[in-house]
Amino acid sequence: MNWKTKKYMLENSESKMLSELTGQKGLVLFFYPVANADHCAMELKAYEKKAMAINDKGYNVVGVSRDSVPEQEKFAKSCMINFSLISDSDLTLHNEFKVITSTEPAEEDRSTFILDNNLNVLHELRSVDTSSHIDEVIMKL
Repeated sequence: MNWKTKKYMLENSESKMLSELTGQKGLVLFFYPVANADHCAMELKAYEKKAMAINDKGYNVVGVSRDSVPEQEKFAKSCMINFSLISDSDLTLHNEFKVITSTEPAEEDRSTFILDNNLNVLHELRSVDTSSHIDEVIMKL
């Protein structure tokens, strides 16, 4: 199945295509290793603080990890965020964006992608710091 037309499970158990999650100009899609980890929580909270600036530029924010829907729901509530989290347990997005760095044990690169509203990659930021890279994302929008 094409990753652009696939429906993904969100933290609230809704199923949506990425195109349904984009803002007027596009989408900031960020990958984090694991829900409920301290560094990942820092990243989600940092995105929440900057979400308005990102939205004002016509983009929505969506986080992605391999965690289950219940784990994503718990994580979203604990971080008090107002954007969606995708449960990519089958690794469709992880493989498409090549963020898996090793398989044994499974590791991934903390990465952020800026997509236009047709889901084409405009910018990619790899091996990013948990929060300081968000200002760079905003400058690129």
